[in-house]
Amino acid sequence: MYRLLVPPTAIICGSTLTASGALKAAKDTGLDVPGALSIMAHDDGLPQAIAANFAPPLTVTSAPLHKACQPLADALIDHIAGASAAGLQQLVHAELVVRQSTTQVAPGEGQAWRLA
Repeated sequence: MYRLLVPPTAIICGSTLTASGALKAAKDTGLDVPGALSIMAHDDGLPQAIAANFAPPLTVTSAPLHKACQPLADALIDHIAGASAAGLQQLVHAELVVRQSTTQVAPGEGQAWRLA
C-alpha cells in the first residue's frame, strides 16, 4: 500500500480485530498513527475498553448490535414458520467514538480508494 505513488491517509476497517492488525502493520513500518495514517473500525461488538486501550486508542463506530439482530432473528423465525420476509430492512444508528487513531486530512492530501 505504501509503495503507491499517492498512499492513502486513512483506513476504515470492518472490525476491531482488523484494525488492530492495521495498527500493528503501521507501527512495524514506522508509520505514525494518526500523523501519517488514520485508522478506524466499525465496532464489531468487542467491549469498548478493548478499542480504547489500543496504542493509540482506536476511533470506532459504535452500534447497538442487539437492536439490529433481534428484529432480524424474529424475521428469520417467522420465515421458517412460513411468513414472508421480503423487503425487510433494518436501520441501525451508529455513534462515532473519536479517539486518538484519527486526525483531519490536510486539504489536497491523500486519495480516495474503494475496495470492491
